[in-house]
Amino acid sequence: MKLADIYRALTKCGEGEDFFEGCSILLQMWFLEHLYRYRFATDFKSEWTNYMLSHPDRMKELVDKLPKGVKAWRHYLLKLTASDITWNYYWFPASEVIVMSSYCPFFVLTVLRGFQPYIPLREVSSEDRDRELETQKIWGGSRTLSSKAMINDCVEGEVDPSYLHWFFDQSPVKVMPEGSARELRDREKKIEVRINQARFEVERNYMSTLDILSNDLKNAREELAQHDAIFKERVRLIQKRVEKEHQSTIRTLHEDLGIVTGSMEQQKEEYKKEKTLLMHTQARLQNQLKASMERETDIVKCFTSYQVKVAIERNQWMGEREVLHNQIEELQAHEEDLTHTVSTTQEWLQNCHENMEEAKGQVLQLTESLIDTYGGYLHRIDESLGRHTRALALHLPKVLFKVYSSLGGN
Repeated sequence: MKLADIYRALTKCGEGEDFFEGCSILLQMWFLEHLYRYRFATDFKSEWTNYMLSHPDRMKELVDKLPKGVKAWRHYLLKLTASDITWNYYWFPASEVIVMSSYCPFFVLTVLRGFQPYIPLREVSSEDRDRELETQKIWGGSRTLSSKAMINDCVEGEVDPSYLHWFFDQSPVKVMPEGSARELRDREKKIEVRINQARFEVERNYMSTLDILSNDLKNAREELAQHDAIFKERVRLIQKRVEKEHQSTIRTLHEDLGIVTGSMEQQKEEYKKEKTLLMHTQARLQNQLKASMERETDIVKCFTSYQVKVAIERNQWMGEREVLHNQIEELQAHEEDLTHTVSTTQEWLQNCHENMEEAKGQVLQLTESLIDTYGGYLHRIDESLGRHTRALALHLPKVLFKVYSSLGGN
């Protein structure tokens, strides 16, 4: 019903109405769904009862491909062809729907000027009795048809004659609608009259439109020829006026061209001279570069030989360093031996000094003993022994003094 209401609103717009009085959002969705390219194999069973839920998902794939702005849309629609439109609409009815009422040829839902509720209301009259509304009466007498059944649109609209011929040339439906056979024949006659009227109106409108367009085309061609002649005359006059006004300018430009040509010749000669000088300079720089490269080669050779010499000297120095290191290690070992020898000698000298001190004490003790012995035996020996003893006693201190001196005594 909403699609039929949209179709009727579009028909009124085609007849000259200023505004579209219908469900614009549903019209937009219906239009965009015809621009969406469905996949080759589409599964419609997942949302068999409501394809409105999946509409945003399809529009996400389509939004980047749509133009932006009024001019872009106009250009897009002018280039739109039948191959770019999805003619097989995929919103199939999934179950039985209410298609008409037995009291009127259509069911009251959303209409051009407003809407009636889907569930009829009751209102209480002044006599406190329930009064049945017209909408409730229509609702109670509703009929249902299957998804493959077709019904007649009882409201006159803009229909192509070939579609009417195809629609009414179908085989009769086996299930007869409610009502008598006379009503059915009357309806068929009315439909046939309406078809003839529609054909006549379409043919008349087509012929009148064709005549108007032919006259407009003829007038447009004549007007185009007149405008073409006027335009050519204006172009010729403008060319003459421009040539007349710019003759002096052209002459001046020719003189300037001669001056510029002479200047260009002079600049060309100067360019040749500068080019010759530049070539000489380039040759000289190339020779200098060649000499520099040869010098660089010699420097590289000298540097290479110097590196070889440095490497040889470095190896010699490393060898000498190794020898010196070995000598230093030997000297350190010899120093350790000398240190040990000195330490041993010092200990030996210390022991000798201690032994000499002991010997000095023993010599002093021996001297005292001899003196005591000499005094004791002095009175008991004979005269001969006394003489020898006195003679020995005279030399004994010197001998003892030498022994004592040899031992380090004072």
